[in-house]
Amino acid sequence: MSGQATPGVSAAQPMILRREQVLALCGISGTTLHRWMEREGFPRPRQLGPRAVGWLLAECQAWLNTRPLAKQR
Repeated sequence: MSGQATPGVSAAQPMILRREQVLALCGISGTTLHRWMEREGFPRPRQLGPRAVGWLLAECQAWLNTRPLAKQR
């Protein structure tokens, strides 16, 4: 996400992430994403079409913000 505006998309519209984008945002594997959704309360994807799903960026970021900070070494 470069922060640049997408032509024809207003800032008020939610940003949708596809699976690979969610994995990159969180720095995790697909297995971890599945486990987080099942056990950790990570947001479930939204149905975009018959064979397409996506996650709301705001929901992913809100969930990540609830995670505890790592301990300093």
